[in-house]
Amino acid sequence: MTNQSYTTELEQFRQQLYRNYNNRADILMELVDVLCSFPEAQSAVELSLTPCFRRGHASLYAAIADYQWSDEDLSHLSRGQ
Repeated sequence: MTNQSYTTELEQFRQQLYRNYNNRADILMELVDVLCSFPEAQSAVELSLTPCFRRGHASLYAAIADYQWSDEDLSHLSRGQ
């Protein structure tokens, strides 16, 4: 697999993930990016202080509170469909 193939696959995964967020998708995608780039963070506030996260910690908490998790909705992402 070439670098371009990996990049395309990652872009498709991110688009599918974004479409599964019901509210505040931009904030939740930033949270995914921050979690990937700073996994040693000890709190949501610490995550919100990283350069990748351009919003305040209140918006982070609001996005998490608004998110309606559905294993069924997200399960197809791990299968690459």
